[in-house]
Amino acid sequence: MERANEAFQELIEKGINDLASQGYTDNLEIITSIEMRYLGQNYELDVPFTYDEINDENMKKIWNKFHEMHLARFGFKIDGEVMEIVNYKATIISKQEKPKVKEVENANDREAIPVDHRYVYFDEGSLLTAIYDREELLDGHVIHGPAIIEENASSTVIKPDYKAQIDSLGNIRIEKK
Repeated sequence: MERANEAFQELIEKGINDLASQGYTDNLEIITSIEMRYLGQNYELDVPFTYDEINDENMKKIWNKFHEMHLARFGFKIDGEVMEIVNYKATIISKQEKPKVKEVENANDREAIPVDHRYVYFDEGSLLTAIYDREELLDGHVIHGPAIIEENASSTVIKPDYKAQIDSLGNIRIEKK
């Protein structure tokens, strides 16, 4: 039990320090569990617990919970069988407020304006294709293919028989015309 408490303390301190190094120090939730199995099995059950410290009393509760979980999962339990602890686990969560998603400006019936035109090869052949800058697209803009929407990390191709519509979150929704 002493080694288990030391292991959990190390895991919890490391988790808290890792989060703190990323700027997360408030509203911490600590979730602990032990992966256990009957001696000789090759699969474990993750047995969660909420004790601050492992001692004789709550270790018996953890053992009993393992037996109950094993019975529920595999349809049997083996009272009195030797059990192995495979892993100690601690998860540290910093609960944060849900981020506010920035909505893009509404186009208000203004048309999307291509930044360029170039020939692009599609199944139908080489077609003059409108090129749009993703940063310039607004909520409500509709783009008819053939078109390409370019941005730093990617390019989105709208085939000739498709159209794309920009929604209030800036998502590109593509559908067949």
